[in-house]
Amino acid sequence: CSDRVRFLSREKNGRPSRDIVPMKGSDFLSEQMRLASALLDMGVGREDRVAIFADNSVRYAAAVFAILSVGAVLVPIYPTTTETEAANIVRHCSPMLIFAGDIAQYQKALPALTAVNSPLRMMITFFPRDRQESNVIDYGEALNRGERAGKAEAVLASLSPLGESDPAALIYTVSSPSNPRGAMLTHGNLLAQRNLSHLLSVGESDTRLAHLPFGHIFGLAEDLMGAALSGATLSISKTFETGEVLENIRRTGPTIICSVPRLYEKMFAHVAGRIRLRPAPIRFLYQKAVRTGRDCFARESAGVPIPRGTRVLKKLFAPVYKNLMKGLNIHNTRLLISAGGALSPAVAEIAGGLGRPIMEGYGLTESLPMLNINPPHRIKPGTLGPPVLGVTERISQDGEVLVKGPMIFSGYYNNKAENEAAFTPDGYYRTGDIGAFDADGHLVITGRLRDRITLSSGQIIRPRNIEKHFENDGFTEYLCTVGENRRYVAALICPEFNALRAYQRQHRLGCETGEQLVRHPAIVELFKGLVSTVNAALPEYERIVKFTLMPDGFSVDTGEISPTFKLRRQFIQEKYAALIDAMYPSGDRTALDI
Repeated sequence: CSDRVRFLSREKNGRPSRDIVPMKGSDFLSEQMRLASALLDMGVGREDRVAIFADNSVRYAAAVFAILSVGAVLVPIYPTTTETEAANIVRHCSPMLIFAGDIAQYQKALPALTAVNSPLRMMITFFPRDRQESNVIDYGEALNRGERAGKAEAVLASLSPLGESDPAALIYTVSSPSNPRGAMLTHGNLLAQRNLSHLLSVGESDTRLAHLPFGHIFGLAEDLMGAALSGATLSISKTFETGEVLENIRRTGPTIICSVPRLYEKMFAHVAGRIRLRPAPIRFLYQKAVRTGRDCFARESAGVPIPRGTRVLKKLFAPVYKNLMKGLNIHNTRLLISAGGALSPAVAEIAGGLGRPIMEGYGLTESLPMLNINPPHRIKPGTLGPPVLGVTERISQDGEVLVKGPMIFSGYYNNKAENEAAFTPDGYYRTGDIGAFDADGHLVITGRLRDRITLSSGQIIRPRNIEKHFENDGFTEYLCTVGENRRYVAALICPEFNALRAYQRQHRLGCETGEQLVRHPAIVELFKGLVSTVNAALPEYERIVKFTLMPDGFSVDTGEISPTFKLRRQFIQEKYAALIDAMYPSGDRTALDI
């Protein structure tokens, strides 16, 4: 099937294209082999690390498989990573070569290349360059070098000794920016993805949408590796921008979409918006159809009988559902898969009611990536499904989900202390998530043991990475970041009132109570400046978008602080739920009031 189209993208020769550009499997394999030949010619060998700092592209995909072909270890760097974080990753894992996607990523990676005692020897840019340098060449020149080197047989020879226990990829998870943590995945972990493909009956007739970054475990494993293992065509979106993603869905008609909850929320909010714009009689008809579909799906999922009249009504509304699915361009899509955060029950019901239920799953960077998924024949909204074939799970006495299986990583790179804490004595990985199994064996996640926030985009935030920047500013006593399943990070800020009162006297601000003080425009502007300064040093997805100044401080007595003076995050979120909700517009969880 090498003459079949395997890739669809909006790029040509490393430059953006308005048109969808197809690429045959034979052409891709030729490119991969020439690139692998170039890597060998540059001295890349078995278990050497090679980094890719780029947005999604066909060239990124070819680089991934070229790296793996020579027995080297892939190190994907998330495309929006800051210059400092990229430098720390390079320092931690010592890659000898790095691919840079665009000018911005090239500029961020260049200091790491030119640093004194840098492990990097070479950079290859995916974008064309006017001139080649001794240690920086573009992708086209790398292919030419590979062709001149003629090391195709050496590449094939590199493949033969690779075993399932050999390292394949090093994926960096959210940890301290100055102390990055890389999860080491093996070739066996990559191959374990086959069980999921078999469960979902993915094959060569499928087209998969690849819009999640290949630098994220979900995009790398589920989209790129999943397509390679099943022979499916891959439709590549360069970015995660909703407009580009929806346009690619319209133009390439994927049969499988794997995404995070936020994309589905936006898709089905679009349905709600279109219905609200209809004339009143049509609007009433469509709203009735959607509500009927939701009711049927909710009943079916719960195992509750559907009244005969409701079932008949749903059949009558079939043309409406077909029209709505065409409006979303998912009428040819057979599988919608969601992971990386909790899916809104309203979104799940609307999608299910239209006849395109979303299969929620559960996975981690350390598990490549699916441990659980709702099977197509038994989807239960609000659950993450049973374990996939080969996965063993149990719940610890503390309620933590413990997992074992062929897709579990081999450990954190050069981090003995983390590895000792990550596994139980009998080899189960500690996920840090609190969960339980329902009567049907479906996993339900109810909380987290470890402090982290998962945005609706799937980005994982470590609150302490943000909060520590405010510890010494002189005006902040406590700052608690929030944003679980939201679009962005927000914060509750308790000022250091002694310092604030001094500032008040200095600037002659006429305030008597703490409430008046934190609402004063001068005080609000002061904290806006503090937040802006910190935001400038953070990746975009970690930046605080909104904050609320608290008129009263957190304390042990009032419950927000533990006896060891740590934030009790769950308590804070429950106590101040109204204040937190006020920092997010009513549409933040998606306007689905159909």
